[in-house]
Amino acid sequence: TQPQGSIFIRFLGWILAKVFRHTVTEIEIDVASFVEYARALSTLSNSDRPNVIIAPTHRSLYDFLIVSYICFSLPELGLEMPHIAAASDFSRIPIIGWIASKAGAFFVKRGEAKKDPNLSKNLSMITQSPTFIEVFIEGKRSRHRTFLAPKTGFLRCLAESNCNYIVLPMTINYEDLPDQTSLLNEANGNRGGEMSLSALMNWSIQAFSGRINVGRIFISVSNAINGLNMNSKDPQYLGCCIQNHQQRRIVVSEFHVRAASLAINVPPKLISDALSSIGCCHWPEWRDKGQFNQMPTDLAVQWSVMLHFGHALAPYLPKSYSRWASWLSPSNLVFGTKVQSNEIVDSIVSKIVLYFDAAEKSANDVITMLKEKGFSKPNENHVMQQLPNDGKVPLFLMNVAVKILLHGTKCTTPTKNTMRVTEHEKK
Repeated sequence: TQPQGSIFIRFLGWILAKVFRHTVTEIEIDVASFVEYARALSTLSNSDRPNVIIAPTHRSLYDFLIVSYICFSLPELGLEMPHIAAASDFSRIPIIGWIASKAGAFFVKRGEAKKDPNLSKNLSMITQSPTFIEVFIEGKRSRHRTFLAPKTGFLRCLAESNCNYIVLPMTINYEDLPDQTSLLNEANGNRGGEMSLSALMNWSIQAFSGRINVGRIFISVSNAINGLNMNSKDPQYLGCCIQNHQQRRIVVSEFHVRAASLAINVPPKLISDALSSIGCCHWPEWRDKGQFNQMPTDLAVQWSVMLHFGHALAPYLPKSYSRWASWLSPSNLVFGTKVQSNEIVDSIVSKIVLYFDAAEKSANDVITMLKEKGFSKPNENHVMQQLPNDGKVPLFLMNVAVKILLHGTKCTTPTKNTMRVTEHEKK
């Protein structure tokens, strides 16, 4: 099947092909995962077709580009070019905002406590006839590759529109990230760089000069979720359901395993065996095993790469680390299942919680020091400015510890079935 679209869309497709060729080793599509969805959709008449909500994971600005590109270049997957629910920040960038609009984007105000009337209006107009919409339920990119708690604004508006829709959870697996450095910089408490045309031009120069290589990318989808069956439920439940489906399609490559090995100083085989023992999917075998992305030497980057599969370890954390578990996997609060003790996994978890303990100790020492100096209620930013940055513990982990210690009451405690209680804890 040949790609279809306007001259503008075809030109964008040509540009994206050039970008991926210079920055990605391989993009692999799990075509088999699309078969059931495509087959079911092909049997429906136009009048019976639902709106399709494509819900990808969100780890990079590449996510927008990848989804649009595969919808354009592989129409046999059953996906048409989607309308993209993009952050309103994009609309203010010269040229980029115009290109996004031409590509089918509509802009959403992010982080608003109240309902966005423009979102409801846009959805009402877009869904008058069956169409495809792309939305990131996490709202923004994860700064350290953990799953973020799903946002409910879009899902609530969708339910209120009373349109017929299905949600197609999509998982985009990266080895490295093109925006890894900037994301970690924000995770460390620094102000993120604003999106601008000049920033895009600087990045493009790096990309086309061969200075950016994200390794391999693997895209897969889960079974579609019938939206009408979910409208009676809380939007938070639907968000967690989508996220749970996304997590099932996470795959782990040797790159992730080796980075994790460096991060917590354990043999790669131990990590690989632990992940296999809990049913974590391994990346499909690569044709050229001799080519791997250069392994990160920075501890924070190694941890970030390891957190690609951090959600799989969340249920195995001891009960006393419940808030860390909910940070690793927010949807585990709803879909957590009781797990059996696993000696291999426990050996990995025991190394990880040492870093959690060290992060909490550093954060607590700074809070105590500030209180002794007369700051009875030190705020988050004040504490973060005083944290040690000696490279022994990733700074972003200490920032998470600060949030846990200062705002612990805001972290929902998992249900009793979410966490495993070890025999030691029972005693």
